[in-house]
Amino acid sequence: MTIVARNGGDHTDVVGVYLAFVPPAGSLNPGGCSPIGVSVVGNVSIPARGNESLTSAPLWQCANPAAVDGLSWTLIAIADVHADDFASCATVQQVLSGACDSALSDDDQRLVLASGATWRSLPASRARHHLHG
Repeated sequence: MTIVARNGGDHTDVVGVYLAFVPPAGSLNPGGCSPIGVSVVGNVSIPARGNESLTSAPLWQCANPAAVDGLSWTLIAIADVHADDFASCATVQQVLSGACDSALSDDDQRLVLASGATWRSLPASRARHHLHG
């Protein structure tokens, strides 16, 4: 998958890009799916009003794919100006509770994901496909 971050500011910034993975059915995780949690995709330098793309290729897998057939993964992409707030965004709980948003709010207003959306879903069947493909 590709994540595109855009810098709406007037100078170059270093940006940390993180992905939070919430498996089908959330924290219950009846399929024993992974990845689960928050990972660092990378840090990039983005020029003023510029875009940068990063890619991530997680190994989608579920120990019991039948338990989550038809359900979706939730992915949350996070852009962190100065790449200095990961400690506040390191767990799914921090991301979902607003703790991550609070940490980002002091210096990250000019940076957005190019799509304008932070929530993405991926059908669990793709994870199952990796197991049986």
